[in-house]
Amino acid sequence: MHTISTQSQSNPADKYTPVQVAGLRLLARGDYALADITNRLIKKGFDRIEVNQDLQLLVTKKWINDARVAENIWEYYKGQKGDIFIKQKMQLKQVPRETISNFFENLHRGGNQNQGSQKLDPIDYKTIKRKLSNRYNIEDWGKLDPKVKNKIYGYLARQGFRDIGSVLGRLVAYE
Repeated sequence: MHTISTQSQSNPADKYTPVQVAGLRLLARGDYALADITNRLIKKGFDRIEVNQDLQLLVTKKWINDARVAENIWEYYKGQKGDIFIKQKMQLKQVPRETISNFFENLHRGGNQNQGSQKLDPIDYKTIKRKLSNRYNIEDWGKLDPKVKNKIYGYLARQGFRDIGSVLGRLVAYE
């Protein structure tokens, strides 16, 4: 019969500070921006200076990455919501404004690294057209009633689309 010595095996949590362990527990549940994790840990009672110092290890290991959080939010909402809505979601998740603006500059300039140099059109016209057709009983997109057109404008504005006329034009032209 073999016995296992627990003294020779070290617990992985032993090499991290309590702040880092708490941060890793948060990251195990989901992806958070640095500011969000910092605020959550301070609310738990950790010292602000200690939190800022200890989380730097997690940032250098790229376990906390604000750009990745921004990209994940964009990937989740890209086909259904517009840029304004997505930017607001990123701000709610405490992604820094500079990271948000850099993300959208890169996105609109030429796409992200996975897409190469082609310009992205993140709007899923097929899904939006289907939703609007069902919601407003639209059979012929070429002959829209002005009241229905106003309702569509309002809907698209609430979804965060910026250039509603362009989106509506593409919806009418989309087969």
